Parts: sequence; structure tokens; C-alpha cells
Amino acid sequence: MARIRPQLRRPRTIALALSLSVLVIGLAAFAVLASDDDERDGESVQSPYPAYESPQLFEFPGTWDDIQGTTVITTYPLQTSWQRMIRDAHPGSESVEAGTSCAACHGNAIDDQTTVYGFDGPPVDHYQSGGCIACHGGLERDVRELGQSLANREFAGEFGPGYKAGHIDVDVRAAYDDEYMYIRMEWESERPGITHDLFRYNGEEWERWSQPKPDADRDEDQIASFEDRIAINVADGDIPAHDGSSANFGSVGCYVGCHDSQVNMPDEVPEEDVDAHPYLGVDGIDAEEIAKYLLNSRNVDESGEPGAWDAVKSEDELDSMIHSGQFLDMWMWRGSRGGPLGFADDIYVLESRFGDEGSSAFSSQGPPFDYMFDPDVTGFYAIPEEEFEEHILDFPLIPGENAIEFDEDHEFQEGDIIPRRVLREPEGSRGDILAYSRWEDGRWVVVMRRELDTGNPDDHAMVPGRTYHIGLAVFDDHVGNRFHHVSFPVTLGIGAEADIVAVPLDEQD
Repeated sequence: MARIRPQLRRPRTIALALSLSVLVIGLAAFAVLASDDDERDGESVQSPYPAYESPQLFEFPGTWDDIQGTTVITTYPLQTSWQRMIRDAHPGSESVEAGTSCAACHGNAIDDQTTVYGFDGPPVDHYQSGGCIACHGGLERDVRELGQSLANREFAGEFGPGYKAGHIDVDVRAAYDDEYMYIRMEWESERPGITHDLFRYNGEEWERWSQPKPDADRDEDQIASFEDRIAINVADGDIPAHDGSSANFGSVGCYVGCHDSQVNMPDEVPEEDVDAHPYLGVDGIDAEEIAKYLLNSRNVDESGEPGAWDAVKSEDELDSMIHSGQFLDMWMWRGSRGGPLGFADDIYVLESRFGDEGSSAFSSQGPPFDYMFDPDVTGFYAIPEEEFEEHILDFPLIPGENAIEFDEDHEFQEGDIIPRRVLREPEGSRGDILAYSRWEDGRWVVVMRRELDTGNPDDHAMVPGRTYHIGLAVFDDHVGNRFHHVSFPVTLGIGAEADIVAVPLDEQD
């Protein structure tokens, strides 16, 4: 069976002719004003931002309040990679290679659970005797403590203690019916991150005016304006860390896809080296940078180390891995690129991170631009810089809703802002996941819906009665790539015993 051609990750400027009449778009709900209070747990919560709500393109055929939530703890990983975990400097390196779960030493990602599902861990008296600490020193045996310890370290260009929160807790609930899988996630976030790449007019020309943190904090001429995101990585069966390894996604989670060679990591590969690679470069998939990839997509290099960035297996081998399910299925909700239309992004990870077959919910523009804001809807052609915070709920650009064709003759003023991203309805396997999102008084709620079995080779079927290993990643506070929070692997049971149990809706209490 021929393999689906990977979606290229390098941004392109695309001339668009869009019609989004099939969508019901509701960008913002202004019913809650900045002065409104929300009572939670007896405390009054106030926010300077009005509430935001995406379109809801599906109805959940149940009641979420009747489904037990599971708190999954995501931690800040600093620059922790697979390579870092198996070095001698990590006291647990041999245990990792032997297939011992990270959580066995550092605590469970599930709140209030002391052991890992399916693994009893060391006996209680071993902990009480101080056996681990006697050998390993100041071992953080609680996953929140681990995240806080990493967040408080000075390391490789970080801004130091207090720059990132040590952990973000996510309430996860899941359900399914005869056709669909539903996953609801809720977490704290101070600001509705629904802006992304931006251009600013400097009086003579348009310039890129936004970066993710911490890059934006280093540049006085830039602002931090990257979207909030949450991603679910799903493994179907055991995905070995590399050929012959006892470690797998079920024991170390997303770290099997995180490497020193990636962007913003210690051994980041220069763009020119990536471009010159016969498969990853401009004559191949045009990856531009080393993103997430699975170790088992690489051969052992000349040094004998598995997972070298440039030791990519043959296309025939990669094709076989796709069709045997040896990849991570990633469901990613993006606060700016797709979320405002009611979609999540359906992507996967193997030799790189790719979009599923079809087209995404967003494209890139300018300069020159294809679109600007429709003044009849928004009251402006571009957002003035000094009013940026006031108008964050007016982003992004959606033709047919708040955007019109760009007028080159319009006299723009210095400080005018236009988004780089333009939204559109996704197509094909890339658009398999609908996602309703709501931000209010410092909390996001995102509900994803996907067919149990899409029939697409770049998706894992979710089969009732089976259990899957998953990992969560939360991108909060204007960050991209490795600056997100991540969980250790947890289990998701489709009507089966697991850390998170998807409830069959016909049996819901």
C-alpha cells in the first residue's frame, strides 16, 4: 500500500479563494464582562478579559457533570530529552533503558495515585527506608516537585527560576458512543491565547511582529503572541523507544519523540544542514527544522547510538511502520489556528511531525497580503498596536466573517497589525476532529470529538474494550515547541479499566 505523502511543515504563502458558508462561526461570546465574578470553590475569580467561545459544531449526547474527572499533571520538562535521560548523569538511565516507567521514581501523572497503572512499583518499605534517595540523592518522588525543580533551574538560555510554572493540572473526562470518541479537558490559563503570528506596519513596510516566549522577551521590538494549545498523543500498542529497546511510549511517553537535535534543544541542527539532507531537506519533505520524531524511525548511526537525526530509515520501512500503526496519533487543539472555527488539528509523529492527509484549518499570508479585517464588521482594516489587548477577541482572520480582500491602496498607519494566519475549513483526514472551546475567568474548557474509527491509515482506531497509552502536552503563556508542559504516559480505556476511563454513553450513570 502506498504511503500518504507527508504534509510539508515549511510555511508557504498561499493565495486563497475561500468559501466558509458551510460553517457556523461565532468568534466571541461577550456575555461575561471584565468586571464579572465567577464563584469557584467559594472564591471570587475576576479576569480583565471577556469570555470567549468557539462555534459548537456538534452536540455532546451526555452530561459531563455525571462523568468522573481525572486530574492529569503536566510538568515543565526544561530541556529533558531521550538522550538526556539515558546519559550517566541521570541516575535512572539504566532503569529507563530497561523499560521502567519514569513515574516509578518520580511519581504518577494521575493526581492522588502513588503507583503506575499496571505496575506496583517498589515496595512501600523501600521508600520508607530511603533506599532510592540513598543511591540517587535528592530524588523528586512527586511529579509536581519534579516540575518545580526543573522550572527553578538555570539552564541553556532560560530566564531562570519563576519564569515557568512547574506544573499545570488538567481535568480530563472521556466518553464514547457507537460512532464517536469525546474527550473533555479543562485547565487554568490566565489569558485567552487566541492570537498567533502577526505583522506590524512600521510606516514603510510590514514586518513580523510576534514571537513565542522566551524569544519575544529577549527582543524589545517584538511581543509574545503565540496561541494556547493542548495536544493528546495516542499510541496503539507498544512503540519501542528504538529497535531492540525495552523502553517504550508506555514507560517514558512523549520523551521517545524528544531529542537533543530538535529546535531549541542543546544540539539543535542548523537549518542549512537540514536543507541539505536528501530526505528531510529541500529535495525531500522540506522539513526546515528537526521537529519531534520517533527514535524507531532512525537507524543506528556510525557511533552505535540509536536515533540520530540524519539516520532516517528507508521510505519503504517508514511506509510499513505507518500501516502497522508504529506512530503517534496527535490530536492538537490550537487556540488561534483552527480553534475559532471549531476544529482541532489531526496530525501524527513518525520520522517528523506531519499533518494528516488533506489540508489544515489555516494558511499563511504576506506580505503581500491576501486579506485584511472587514471594517463593516470590526470597525477597522487593521488593529492599532495600542489597542491590541482590547481587540484580542477580534482575531483571527476568517474570510466571509471578519475578513475581506486586502486593499493595497488603503493608507495604513504605523503600528497597524494584521495576522499572518488566515482560517479555512480543513479537508480530508486533517479535519477529522471537531473541537468546542471556551475560555472564561482564567480557565479553558476544550471538548474534542472524533470518529472511533476514521478508516484513515494516519489515525489510530479507538476500539471499545481496549486500553491505550496517551500523553498530554499543554502550551500556555505564549510558548511554542519545547517550552510546553508534558505529562508522563497515562492509560485511556475505552470502556475498560485504566487511569482515564471513557464511559459508554448508553451506560452513563
